[in-house]
Amino acid sequence: MITPSLLPPDWTSVVGKLNLSQGDRLVKLGCDVETVLAATEEAAALAPELRVELVEADQAHEFATVMMPTFGFTSPGLTDLAASCVGKPDWQQYAVWEGKRMIAVGSIFVNGECADMFGGATLAEARGLGAQSALLAARVRAAQAAGCRWIVAETGAEDPGDHNTSLHNMVRAGFEPLYERTTWLWRG
Repeated sequence: MITPSLLPPDWTSVVGKLNLSQGDRLVKLGCDVETVLAATEEAAALAPELRVELVEADQAHEFATVMMPTFGFTSPGLTDLAASCVGKPDWQQYAVWEGKRMIAVGSIFVNGECADMFGGATLAEARGLGAQSALLAARVRAAQAAGCRWIVAETGAEDPGDHNTSLHNMVRAGFEPLYERTTWLWRG
């Protein structure tokens, strides 16, 4: 994963020499916290039976089992890796609950004046209830409370005819697309 502006001039030959192939394309988005805070507060209404809360250490595995399969990662080792971030310094994970069941999740990592939002995932059967917008708002408030001035995020790029709800929710919240990048895959 290399930011396009940092690819070397001979990248095409590097791709050939290393037998790399193009994987998914992602959009990097960014915004100042104040801009996105105002927009997310307006859009953060959840269905009345849902609530957003900070994920506690004893809920780490449940958090990871919502996030990882939603992105297609089903290896137990990857689930454990995602769970290991819960409760670490500078990391915060949030979830939307329906009763006692976690139905959507998202994380931030605070790095000085910038927070990185990632891992926003909603179970398929729980989409369209406002969970992602509520998680955006909770994470932006957390970034502001941590003293962040900027917030960045990443989501899948759209091909013609595609619709990525996550991308549209973030743009509606005030995030601006900064660039698209390709995930390069290597196979030995």
